Amino acid sequence: MRFPSTKAKVLLVGGTSETRPAAEALLAAGHDVLVSQATDVELDLPGDPFLEVRRGRLDPDGFRQLLAERGISHVVDASHPFAVELHRVLGRVCLELAIPRIRYERPASRHPPGVEIVPDHRAAAVAAASHGRPILLTTGSRHLEPYIEAARRAGLPLFARVLPGEESERACRQAGLPPRCIEFARGPFPAEATRALLRRWDIGVLVAKDGGTASGLAERLEAARDHGAAVVLVGRPEPEPGAALSFDDVVRRIADPSAPNDLAPEPNHNQRGKPRMDPLTHAQRSRKLQEIQRRKMSQATGEKGLLIVNTGPGKGKTSAAMGMGLRIAGHGKRLAVVQFIKSQATAERNILGALPQVEWHVIGDGFTWDTQDLNADKATARRGWEQARKHLSDPEVAMVILDELCVVLAKGYLPLDEVLTDLRARPAMQHAVLTGRGAPPGLVEAADMVNEIQAVKHPFRAGIAAQAGVEF
Repeated sequence: MRFPSTKAKVLLVGGTSETRPAAEALLAAGHDVLVSQATDVELDLPGDPFLEVRRGRLDPDGFRQLLAERGISHVVDASHPFAVELHRVLGRVCLELAIPRIRYERPASRHPPGVEIVPDHRAAAVAAASHGRPILLTTGSRHLEPYIEAARRAGLPLFARVLPGEESERACRQAGLPPRCIEFARGPFPAEATRALLRRWDIGVLVAKDGGTASGLAERLEAARDHGAAVVLVGRPEPEPGAALSFDDVVRRIADPSAPNDLAPEPNHNQRGKPRMDPLTHAQRSRKLQEIQRRKMSQATGEKGLLIVNTGPGKGKTSAAMGMGLRIAGHGKRLAVVQFIKSQATAERNILGALPQVEWHVIGDGFTWDTQDLNADKATARRGWEQARKHLSDPEVAMVILDELCVVLAKGYLPLDEVLTDLRARPAMQHAVLTGRGAPPGLVEAADMVNEIQAVKHPFRAGIAAQAGVEF
């Protein structure tokens, strides 16, 4: 068991390369870790009950609220060297809330002779186009426009290797980069993988950012040299003074109040090992959180029918949906429930289904590993959807719960486009709640609210059967 003398609740904001080793070092030191990542890219993280992950970009108010609500004691900023604005935001917010911030800087790279180093992306675009040869970007999807404009003016082919994911796809689409010119892949890449890409597109200029050794820059430079391609490198921003240069140093700074941080942590701790917050600091944080909440509440004045998705491998997706259904029924409003996949009614139907304002349909043949008949499963899903459509077109129905529909869509039993078309056409104030594992990306993008429920622990793994009142 872990009983460190200075147990901390750490928010780890890391780049793709740093997050896992940073998390491992912090967990090994006995700290609780909350990883915050801006994108939906699945990182290779250790499976540890003291590790949590949240996804999505945050503005300053978002960070303030996260730090205050989650009781964060330290922030480790191991984000990409080029995320300069993020560094500034974290520094400012941590200073406001009196939370120590530790900046980690990844080791710098050594550059071979002949590499052209420029100060920013606009200069890199001009330099790359000046060679008059096809260009490959390995700088990510956030700064495509200057390169596309420079290549267009010079009449040159432009290609890009970017991370897979909805955000990258959307950025490429909005910038006007054709799909045939994009390689969606996640590094780190060996030199041979980049060499193959250079040969495939007959690349004459490779553009990269000086992201340090962890970014795989050395392998890209090696591939460009072997292929005979010129290299244009966007120079690395100046490292932050006093930054930690190793994860051991990060851990030491959390444990040692005299170590350099943006803000020295308080030396006294409570009985649980958490840093004790003095009354003034607590009041300051509470007032800041109150300001944020009141401002957001004053701005949130609109109402609409919500498309809500409960997905993920954890238990509770249907339970959460039924809780919302109970609220709707409690307000005296009409509720419709259509259960796909499941062939037997669960206990919640005994209560909700008995109410006069609730209509309930169980239209499933059981688990697909029991039915073993693809055509029959598709036909059953179709029957369920025809029933759901009737409720989705009825303005008197305040909420429609489509239980396990995400599974139906993930398995291709119903066309996603058709389902989304019907969902978009429902009455303006009608809520639709979809549950099930494997929600398709298109559904996630269309939804107003998406809840991903994770399985940290489950009794089934310990040989404990499903039990009445818990699972059904």
